[in-house]
Amino acid sequence: MNRRPDSNSASVSYQAQRLHVIAALENSHFWFVPRRRRLLDVVSRHLPAGSCVLDIGCGTGGFGNALRTHGHEVFGTDPHATELGLDPARYVRGTSDSLPFPDARFDAVCAFDVLEHVDDTAALAECRRVLRPGGYLFVSVPAYASLWSQRDVAAGHLRRYDRPLLRRLLESGGFRLVEMSGYQFFLLPLVWWNRLGSRRENCVAREDEVSPFANCVLRLINNAEVWLASALCAPPVGSSLIAVSRLP
Repeated sequence: MNRRPDSNSASVSYQAQRLHVIAALENSHFWFVPRRRRLLDVVSRHLPAGSCVLDIGCGTGGFGNALRTHGHEVFGTDPHATELGLDPARYVRGTSDSLPFPDARFDAVCAFDVLEHVDDTAALAECRRVLRPGGYLFVSVPAYASLWSQRDVAAGHLRRYDRPLLRRLLESGGFRLVEMSGYQFFLLPLVWWNRLGSRRENCVAREDEVSPFANCVLRLINNAEVWLASALCAPPVGSSLIAVSRLP
């Protein structure tokens, strides 16, 4: 069941604050660092170097910078792009339902942890518009309604997804699903335990403000999962879902 935050203005304020928190965490936190590796692995398996990529909801620009080190031409858009001091030649203020770019501009679009915040049908229509024929769409979303917690409310999530729902959404948007996998499979029981406890209390601090020792252990676990996904087989489920789809 979809659930909505109590206040849109509070959600917007939280998002602006959250981006500054992410900037401090994304180079060390057990969720952010392995996740970036996992997403880079996924993108790199499908895109040749030199591809023109749009990163929607680019946040701090960290993932776009990582894509550039892999030889891609990267642009990004985010409602808070100017507040974060990103390069205005490449990162512009914009929303997922009104992308400030011309039709058929990009070889690929990345929308990582974006669709759960917005009208996902409208966002996919815009992704389709700015993609060239045969272009790739890479998305990640939070998984499973049973994981819904105060963290989702605070973050301004409108929904969480399961595999059938995400597949239907992409296919109804005109995309052909190429692959779907999970992220944070090994830690999924721990995430469930923490989120179930947060039915009565906020779990954000427990996941963001972990001790250095716990962060190291949890990061090793997620890194092991990322290595296995790259070397052997990606898990089908996790606390997040990652999907690759393509225009005809």
